[in-house]
Formats: sequence, structure tokens, C-alpha cells
Amino acid sequence: MFSSFIKSFKQYRLHESSLSRIWKHSQNRTIGMITAFRGGKEDIVINRKRNIQLENDIRQSGFGFIKVKGYSIENIGTSDAIKVEEESFLVISSPDDDGKLKGFLRKAGQKYNQDSVLYKEPGKLAILIGTNTNPKADPGLNKEIIAGKWKPNTIGQFYTRMKGHRTFTFESVVEPDGVFALWYKNVLSKRK
Repeated sequence: MFSSFIKSFKQYRLHESSLSRIWKHSQNRTIGMITAFRGGKEDIVINRKRNIQLENDIRQSGFGFIKVKGYSIENIGTSDAIKVEEESFLVISSPDDDGKLKGFLRKAGQKYNQDSVLYKEPGKLAILIGTNTNPKADPGLNKEIIAGKWKPNTIGQFYTRMKGHRTFTFESVVEPDGVFALWYKNVLSKRK
């Protein structure tokens, strides 16, 4: 009985996290972000089943993770602008994993038909790595573009939310009072 309590406590601690803990991981460890969701194109039940398989893949590869929600805004600045929400994983490796996490993210991104995955080594800027063969997918298969520094309590076109509505992003340009912020504040006000 006590061992099952310890196991559930460890699992709780792995999945519940604070911004300061995520900041520490982003500075001292190799991390990445990935999901198996495919936007609004598939049923939520299918997306969750895909994420369960991805979670198993992450564990079998020996990485830790924190469950988060990833957000993006499609068709920004138009009357068709919509929020896309995806259950995602912040994957955590060691500071010197010798490319193991990067290889895993590339392979899993392709397996789960993602346009890109996020990858960050200690002391470096985060990058997006293209994992989709579709020529319309950004940034393009195996292409890498700089996403930027980790920024807490901010939102952008792509951002992450933890429980309690705490947010962070890996972007080089963040609009604290721009279109994204106004849109996000509007979403939060509708939830109250």
C-alpha cells in the first residue's frame, strides 16, 4: 500500500509543476515539446488515444515529462481566427543527452504527423524542427528555425499554459499588449 502511495506521489510531482521548475529545466536540461494531437481535424477521443501512445513512447525512451496545454491561433487577424488547443508534453532529458532527445522528437513528430516539434539545449535558444513531409507544413521537413528564449507569463501565436492559467512561450517576439494578449484576456473573461 505504501509503495503505491509513493508511486502515485512521484507521478503527481512529475505532472504538476510550477513556472520556476519549468524555467529551471529550460536552463539546465535538454527539453522539447511535442503532442500527438492534430488540431481540429480529428475527434478528441482519437487525439487522446494518440497522446497516450506518445506518452508511452516518451517513457519507453527514458525521458521525463510534464503535461501542459499548447495553444496557437490560426488565421490570426481575420474574422476566421480560432484558438487551437492541444494536450502536449514538455519532455525532459539530461543536460548532455548527446542528441538523444532531438532524435526522439524528430522521429515522434513524423510518427504522429506533426508539422514541427520544439527542442532546446541548455544555454541555447529553442528551435522548431520541421517533421512533416507536406510541402505546406512550416517550417518544412528537417528544417530548423529559431523559436527564441523561454518567457514566463506571456503569450504569442504559439504558447503553453499550465494548470492555473500560468503561461509561457519560446518566442523571440512577444506581444504583451498586442492582438494575442487581447484575444487571450477575452477568452479568460468568458471562462469566469
